[in-house]
Amino acid sequence: MVVLVVGGLYNIPGLDKQFFPTPVIDRVSIAMPFPGASPKEVEEQICVRVEEAIHDLDGIKEIRSTALDGLGQVVVEALPGYPTQRLTNEIKTRIDAITTFPTDAERPVVTELVYRHLLGIVEL
Repeated sequence: MVVLVVGGLYNIPGLDKQFFPTPVIDRVSIAMPFPGASPKEVEEQICVRVEEAIHDLDGIKEIRSTALDGLGQVVVEALPGYPTQRLTNEIKTRIDAITTFPTDAERPVVTELVYRHLLGIVEL
């Protein structure tokens, strides 16, 4: 017991400690307007095709899609420590290779989202 307490006290100075830790949440957003399309059309013709194109990329923790009237959005969360710029470039390459998007759909907009210095995150 004494060995554990002494060992713990000895290692305290080497611990990484912060009063308010800085969480890092790296995401990539793919938004694609599809004017006049229903959410079902957006899901089938935009979201599913994007997901299929990128699902096997390295560095992806999670993929979430949202299909709205006239807009499809896919948000990709990167694995902790994975370079978000690299993931963004790989996603852009895969999205640019998709040739089956509807002709009425606008060009996809791929954006790197990096959240830092947040004190709290609430997800409902």
